[in-house]
Amino acid sequence: AVPTAEQFESSERAWSERLQLEAEDAEHHRCVERRGRLDRAGLLDALTPAAGRAVVSGVGLDATKSIVALRAWQAARMTPPWLVLSGNFGCGMSVAAAVAVVDYPGSAVYVSSAAMVPTFAARYGDAFEQRERVVGCGFLVLDDPGSMDETPAELAIISNALIELLDARKTPRR
Repeated sequence: AVPTAEQFESSERAWSERLQLEAEDAEHHRCVERRGRLDRAGLLDALTPAAGRAVVSGVGLDATKSIVALRAWQAARMTPPWLVLSGNFGCGMSVAAAVAVVDYPGSAVYVSSAAMVPTFAARYGDAFEQRERVVGCGFLVLDDPGSMDETPAELAIISNALIELLDARKTPRR
């Protein structure tokens, strides 16, 4: 039997609604995955709620200089194997770092400069485990190096921690 026009329209509406629900479900899963990547990297708490929502959804990201630099670096197939974002407070560097983390296909870790020193001074415990995560991850975001008010002694400790970090990550895959 040939379907009537009403049956055809009803069937087409049902099919369209199903496709819409499937698209919404896929988008929801994508957002959950992106949020999980931020959380696993340790970056979720470093963002404002609005910035976190923008990074997770991919909607509402301003085309800041940091985002533009990130996109250019990604288009160059992440060559060189590091990305340096520099600028004043509030210019979007942490947001660009978060976007880089959710876009990166492998393991990513975020660590603030302030947290790096005790991490690299540790020889056991939780901080040592964090050190192993930082050294072993595929993509490392080191936030705000040089932003702290350091005494000469603290600057020497931070410099040593950076040198140790760079030496530890000297492998072809990083």
